[in-house]
Amino acid sequence: MCLKTLFIAYVENKMRLLLELTSAKDCEYDLRYYYKLQGFIYSLFKDTPYSVLHDKKGYKFFCFSNIFPVPKDGKIKKGDKKNLLIYSPDKLFINFL
Repeated sequence: MCLKTLFIAYVENKMRLLLELTSAKDCEYDLRYYYKLQGFIYSLFKDTPYSVLHDKKGYKFFCFSNIFPVPKDGKIKKGDKKNLLIYSPDKLFINFL
């Protein structure tokens, strides 16, 4: 993944986390990144009470958006800013992230 986290904001009372990502290098916008993105999110709560979610069957109690905005030409340039939202009905989960 060519994006690195630059800014994280907790959206109060909305039980979601907004991550602002800055591109570390030029790259293509890959629609198949979803698996890598999910792995990144699981790595955020490694060694927390929520680490058991990785092996849990069924609903994981969180979801996340696609990276947005999507570049019109499909290319992400170094320094471009993109966003990612992580949602959960569990406020403590968001706080762990």
